[in-house]
Amino acid sequence: MCLLFFSINESCNDGELRLVLANNRDEFWERPTKQAEFWTTNQSCISGVDQEPGREGGTWLGASQNGRIACLVNISQRQDAMKRGRGFLVNDFLTTTESTMESYAEQIASQRDDYNGFVLTLIELGPADSKVARVTNDTLTDTPTLFTSPSPQPSYFSVGNSHVNFQWRKVDEGEERFREIVKTYGSVSTKEKLTEELFELMGDRTRYLPDPHLQKSGEDCDWSQEATDSKAALFVWDPQRQYSTRMTTVLTVDREGNCDYTEKTLQLPVSDDAPHWSTVRHHFTLQPVSSHL
Repeated sequence: MCLLFFSINESCNDGELRLVLANNRDEFWERPTKQAEFWTTNQSCISGVDQEPGREGGTWLGASQNGRIACLVNISQRQDAMKRGRGFLVNDFLTTTESTMESYAEQIASQRDDYNGFVLTLIELGPADSKVARVTNDTLTDTPTLFTSPSPQPSYFSVGNSHVNFQWRKVDEGEERFREIVKTYGSVSTKEKLTEELFELMGDRTRYLPDPHLQKSGEDCDWSQEATDSKAALFVWDPQRQYSTRMTTVLTVDREGNCDYTEKTLQLPVSDDAPHWSTVRHHFTLQPVSSHL
Protein backbone atom coordinates (compact mmCIF):
# COMPACT_ATOMS: atom_id res chain seq x y z
CA MET A 1 0.00 0.00 0.00
CA CYS A 2 1.25 3.47 -0.83
CA LEU A 3 0.07 7.05 -1.09
CA LEU A 4 1.50 9.60 -3.51
CA PHE A 5 1.13 13.36 -3.92
CA PHE A 6 3.25 15.48 -6.23
CA SER A 7 3.27 18.81 -8.01
CA ILE A 8 5.15 20.10 -11.05
CA ASN A 9 5.73 23.81 -11.61
CA GLU A 10 6.83 23.84 -15.25
CA SER A 11 7.29 27.60 -15.46
CA CYS A 12 9.11 27.99 -12.15
CA ASN A 13 11.43 30.94 -11.73
CA ASP A 14 14.76 31.17 -9.95
CA GLY A 15 14.24 30.28 -6.31
CA GLU A 16 11.12 28.19 -6.93
CA LEU A 17 10.79 24.43 -6.78
CA ARG A 18 10.04 22.57 -9.99
CA LEU A 19 8.93 19.31 -8.39
CA VAL A 20 7.58 18.50 -4.94
CA LEU A 21 6.71 14.90 -4.06
CA ALA A 22 5.50 13.17 -0.90
CA ASN A 23 5.02 9.42 -0.56
CA ASN A 24 3.96 6.95 2.15
CA ARG A 25 4.71 3.25 1.97
CA ASP A 26 2.43 1.07 4.09
CA GLU A 27 3.61 -2.45 4.87
CA PHE A 28 3.68 -5.24 7.44
CA TRP A 29 6.35 -4.68 10.08
CA GLU A 30 7.98 -8.04 9.46
CA ARG A 31 8.68 -7.39 5.76
CA PRO A 32 12.44 -6.73 5.42
CA THR A 33 13.27 -3.43 3.74
CA LYS A 34 16.40 -1.38 3.20
CA GLN A 35 16.09 2.40 3.57
CA ALA A 36 16.86 4.77 0.71
CA GLU A 37 20.38 4.68 -0.69
CA PHE A 38 22.17 4.81 -4.02
CA TRP A 39 22.30 1.39 -5.63
CA THR A 40 25.58 -0.51 -5.60
CA THR A 41 24.69 -1.80 -9.08
CA ASN A 42 23.93 1.66 -10.50
CA GLN A 43 25.19 4.70 -8.62
CA SER A 44 22.88 7.04 -10.53
CA CYS A 45 19.73 5.53 -8.97
CA ILE A 46 18.36 5.90 -5.46
CA SER A 47 15.47 4.17 -3.69
CA GLY A 48 14.44 2.09 -0.76
CA VAL A 49 14.79 -1.62 -1.51
CA ASP A 50 12.40 -4.48 -0.83
CA GLN A 51 14.21 -7.46 0.68
CA GLU A 52 11.25 -9.83 0.89
CA PRO A 53 12.34 -13.32 -0.30
CA GLY A 54 11.23 -13.69 -3.90
CA ARG A 55 10.88 -9.92 -4.30
CA GLU A 56 14.44 -8.86 -3.45
CA GLY A 57 15.64 -5.72 -5.18
CA GLY A 58 12.31 -4.24 -6.16
CA THR A 59 11.06 -0.85 -4.99
CA TRP A 60 7.95 1.30 -4.73
CA LEU A 61 9.60 4.71 -5.27
CA GLY A 62 12.88 5.71 -6.85
CA ALA A 63 14.73 8.46 -8.68
CA SER A 64 17.60 8.61 -11.13
CA GLN A 65 20.08 11.35 -11.84
CA ASN A 66 18.94 11.20 -15.46
CA GLY A 67 15.74 13.01 -14.45
CA ARG A 68 13.44 10.04 -14.11
CA ILE A 69 11.25 9.35 -11.08
CA ALA A 70 8.76 6.51 -10.66
CA CYS A 71 6.28 5.38 -8.00
CA LEU A 72 4.30 2.16 -7.80
CA VAL A 73 0.99 2.06 -5.92
CA ASN A 74 -0.96 -1.19 -5.55
CA ILE A 75 -4.69 -1.38 -6.11
CA SER A 76 -6.49 -2.91 -3.14
CA GLN A 77 -7.99 -6.15 -4.36
CA ARG A 78 -7.52 -9.87 -3.89
CA GLN A 79 -4.00 -10.94 -4.86
CA ASP A 80 -2.90 -13.77 -7.14
CA ALA A 81 0.37 -15.23 -5.83
CA MET A 82 1.25 -16.52 -9.30
CA LYS A 83 1.45 -13.05 -10.83
CA ARG A 84 4.78 -11.35 -11.51
CA GLY A 85 6.31 -9.04 -8.88
CA ARG A 86 5.55 -5.37 -9.51
CA GLY A 87 8.54 -3.75 -7.77
CA PHE A 88 10.85 -3.98 -10.77
CA LEU A 89 8.52 -1.79 -12.85
CA VAL A 90 10.13 1.17 -11.08
CA ASN A 91 13.68 -0.17 -11.38
CA ASP A 92 13.41 -0.84 -15.10
CA PHE A 93 12.12 2.66 -15.89
CA LEU A 94 14.93 4.30 -13.94
CA THR A 95 17.67 2.31 -15.63
CA THR A 96 16.56 1.87 -19.22
CA THR A 97 18.53 3.89 -21.78
CA GLU A 98 16.74 2.47 -24.81
CA SER A 99 13.10 3.37 -24.14
CA THR A 100 11.35 6.70 -24.09
CA MET A 101 8.90 7.24 -21.28
CA GLU A 102 6.02 6.77 -23.73
CA SER A 103 7.33 3.50 -25.19
CA TYR A 104 8.09 2.11 -21.74
CA ALA A 105 4.57 2.96 -20.56
CA GLU A 106 3.04 1.28 -23.60
CA GLN A 107 5.23 -1.79 -23.09
CA ILE A 108 4.07 -2.21 -19.49
CA ALA A 109 0.46 -1.58 -20.51
CA SER A 110 0.73 -4.43 -23.03
CA GLN A 111 1.88 -6.74 -20.20
CA ARG A 112 -0.57 -5.47 -17.58
CA ASP A 113 -2.39 -8.78 -17.16
CA ASP A 114 0.84 -10.35 -15.85
CA TYR A 115 0.58 -8.35 -12.62
CA ASN A 116 -1.75 -7.85 -9.69
CA GLY A 117 -3.50 -4.49 -9.59
CA PHE A 118 -1.25 -1.42 -9.81
CA VAL A 119 -0.94 2.22 -10.77
CA LEU A 120 2.55 3.13 -11.99
CA THR A 121 3.41 6.83 -12.13
CA LEU A 122 6.33 7.86 -14.35
CA ILE A 123 7.88 11.34 -14.26
CA GLU A 124 10.51 12.64 -16.65
CA LEU A 125 12.14 16.00 -15.99
CA GLY A 126 13.79 17.20 -19.19
CA PRO A 127 15.93 20.29 -19.67
CA ALA A 128 13.04 22.28 -21.15
CA ASP A 129 9.86 20.44 -20.16
CA SER A 130 8.40 17.71 -17.99
CA LYS A 131 6.25 14.70 -18.80
CA VAL A 132 4.06 12.48 -16.64
CA ALA A 133 2.58 9.08 -17.47
CA ARG A 134 0.17 6.84 -15.61
CA VAL A 135 0.06 3.12 -16.38
CA THR A 136 -2.54 0.89 -14.74
CA ASN A 137 -4.21 -2.49 -15.09
CA ASP A 138 -7.28 -1.29 -13.22
CA THR A 139 -10.14 -3.37 -14.58
CA LEU A 140 -12.58 -0.51 -13.96
CA THR A 141 -10.94 1.92 -16.38
CA ASP A 142 -10.67 1.82 -20.16
CA THR A 143 -7.44 3.84 -20.28
CA PRO A 144 -4.41 1.75 -19.26
CA THR A 145 -2.05 4.60 -20.18
CA LEU A 146 -2.50 8.32 -19.64
CA PHE A 147 0.10 10.90 -20.68
CA THR A 148 0.21 14.44 -19.30
CA SER A 149 2.32 17.45 -20.18
CA PRO A 150 2.09 19.81 -17.21
CA SER A 151 0.61 23.22 -18.01
CA PRO A 152 2.42 26.53 -17.38
CA GLN A 153 0.51 26.72 -14.11
CA PRO A 154 1.47 24.37 -11.26
CA SER A 155 -0.04 20.91 -11.77
CA TYR A 156 -1.03 18.62 -8.89
CA PHE A 157 -1.40 14.85 -8.87
CA SER A 158 -2.49 12.23 -6.32
CA VAL A 159 -2.59 8.43 -6.33
CA GLY A 160 -3.98 6.06 -3.71
CA ASN A 161 -4.78 2.36 -3.41
CA SER A 162 -8.31 2.57 -4.78
CA HIS A 163 -9.53 1.99 -8.29
CA VAL A 164 -8.51 4.96 -10.43
CA ASN A 165 -12.01 6.41 -10.81
CA PHE A 166 -13.06 5.74 -7.21
CA GLN A 167 -10.50 7.54 -5.06
CA TRP A 168 -10.66 7.10 -1.33
CA ARG A 169 -11.69 10.19 0.58
CA LYS A 170 -8.29 10.56 2.29
CA VAL A 171 -6.62 10.98 -1.11
CA ASP A 172 -8.88 13.85 -2.13
CA GLU A 173 -8.65 15.51 1.28
CA GLY A 174 -4.90 14.97 1.42
CA GLU A 175 -4.34 16.47 -2.02
CA GLU A 176 -6.11 19.67 -0.97
CA ARG A 177 -3.85 19.97 2.06
CA PHE A 178 -0.80 19.13 -0.06
CA ARG A 179 -1.72 21.92 -2.49
CA GLU A 180 -1.93 24.51 0.26
CA ILE A 181 1.42 23.48 1.74
CA VAL A 182 3.15 23.67 -1.66
CA LYS A 183 1.55 27.01 -2.48
CA THR A 184 2.75 28.41 0.84
CA TYR A 185 6.25 26.92 1.07
CA GLY A 186 7.13 25.81 -2.49
CA SER A 187 10.34 27.80 -2.86
CA VAL A 188 14.01 27.09 -2.28
CA SER A 189 14.20 29.56 0.61
CA THR A 190 11.42 27.74 2.51
CA LYS A 191 12.35 24.21 1.46
CA GLU A 192 13.15 23.08 5.01
CA LYS A 193 9.76 24.29 6.25
CA LEU A 194 8.09 22.66 3.26
CA THR A 195 9.70 19.32 4.08
CA GLU A 196 8.70 19.63 7.72
CA GLU A 197 5.09 20.42 6.82
CA LEU A 198 4.89 17.53 4.35
CA PHE A 199 6.19 15.04 6.89
CA GLU A 200 3.54 16.32 9.31
CA LEU A 201 0.86 15.93 6.63
CA MET A 202 1.92 12.40 5.73
CA GLY A 203 2.04 11.49 9.43
CA ASP A 204 -1.56 12.54 10.11
CA ARG A 205 -3.66 9.77 11.67
CA THR A 206 -7.01 11.53 11.17
CA ARG A 207 -9.44 9.02 9.70
CA TYR A 208 -11.52 10.41 6.84
CA LEU A 209 -14.75 8.54 7.43
CA PRO A 210 -17.30 7.62 6.29
CA ASP A 211 -15.86 6.55 2.95
CA PRO A 212 -18.03 4.26 0.78
CA HIS A 213 -15.24 3.60 -1.75
CA LEU A 214 -12.85 2.49 1.00
CA GLN A 215 -15.59 0.39 2.57
CA LYS A 216 -16.16 -1.35 -0.77
CA SER A 217 -12.41 -2.04 -1.08
CA GLY A 218 -12.37 -3.52 2.41
CA GLU A 219 -15.27 -5.83 1.60
CA ASP A 220 -13.65 -6.94 -1.65
CA CYS A 221 -10.41 -7.73 0.19
CA ASP A 222 -12.17 -9.30 3.19
CA TRP A 223 -10.50 -6.91 5.65
CA SER A 224 -11.78 -6.55 9.19
CA GLN A 225 -13.63 -3.31 9.92
CA GLU A 226 -10.72 -2.02 12.00
CA ALA A 227 -8.22 -2.81 9.24
CA THR A 228 -10.46 -0.99 6.75
CA ASP A 229 -10.92 2.04 9.00
CA SER A 230 -7.18 2.26 9.69
CA LYS A 231 -6.60 2.86 5.97
CA ALA A 232 -8.84 5.93 6.09
CA ALA A 233 -5.91 7.95 7.47
CA LEU A 234 -2.98 9.33 5.49
CA PHE A 235 -0.73 7.67 8.04
CA VAL A 236 -1.90 4.09 8.54
CA TRP A 237 -1.47 2.62 12.03
CA ASP A 238 -2.78 -0.89 12.69
CA PRO A 239 -0.68 -2.44 15.48
CA GLN A 240 -3.12 -5.32 15.90
CA ARG A 241 -2.05 -6.60 12.47
CA GLN A 242 1.51 -5.24 12.89
CA TYR A 243 0.91 -3.13 9.81
CA SER A 244 1.40 0.62 9.28
CA THR A 245 3.05 3.36 7.29
CA ARG A 246 6.69 2.31 7.48
CA MET A 247 8.40 4.85 5.23
CA THR A 248 7.70 8.45 4.28
CA THR A 249 9.67 10.15 1.52
CA VAL A 250 9.79 13.82 0.52
CA LEU A 251 11.57 14.71 -2.72
CA THR A 252 12.13 18.21 -4.11
CA VAL A 253 13.81 19.46 -7.29
CA ASP A 254 14.58 23.10 -8.05
CA ARG A 255 14.99 24.85 -11.40
CA GLU A 256 18.70 24.04 -11.59
CA GLY A 257 18.08 20.33 -11.03
CA ASN A 258 19.19 20.20 -7.40
CA CYS A 259 17.37 17.27 -5.83
CA ASP A 260 16.82 16.61 -2.12
CA TYR A 261 15.63 13.13 -1.19
CA THR A 262 14.60 12.77 2.46
CA GLU A 263 13.19 9.57 3.89
CA LYS A 264 11.96 8.56 7.36
CA THR A 265 11.87 4.87 8.23
CA LEU A 266 10.04 3.17 11.09
CA GLN A 267 12.58 1.27 13.16
CA LEU A 268 12.13 -2.36 14.19
CA PRO A 269 11.10 -3.72 16.62
CA VAL A 270 8.16 -1.31 16.77
CA SER A 271 6.93 0.21 20.00
CA ASP A 272 3.17 0.80 19.91
CA ASP A 273 3.43 3.68 22.35
CA ALA A 274 6.60 5.39 21.11
CA PRO A 275 7.59 4.34 17.58
CA HIS A 276 11.14 5.33 16.64
CA TRP A 277 12.11 6.73 13.25
CA SER A 278 15.43 7.10 11.46
CA THR A 279 16.04 9.73 8.78
CA VAL A 280 18.33 9.69 5.75
CA ARG A 281 18.98 12.67 3.48
CA HIS A 282 20.53 12.59 0.03
CA HIS A 283 21.39 15.51 -2.26
CA PHE A 284 22.28 15.19 -5.94
CA THR A 285 21.94 17.03 -9.23
CA LEU A 286 19.82 15.82 -12.12
CA GLN A 287 21.16 15.41 -15.62
CA PRO A 288 18.00 15.47 -17.79
CA VAL A 289 17.22 12.26 -19.62
CA SER A 290 16.92 13.89 -23.06
CA SER A 291 20.66 14.54 -23.04
CA HIS A 292 21.24 10.77 -22.94
CA LEU A 293 18.75 9.55 -25.56
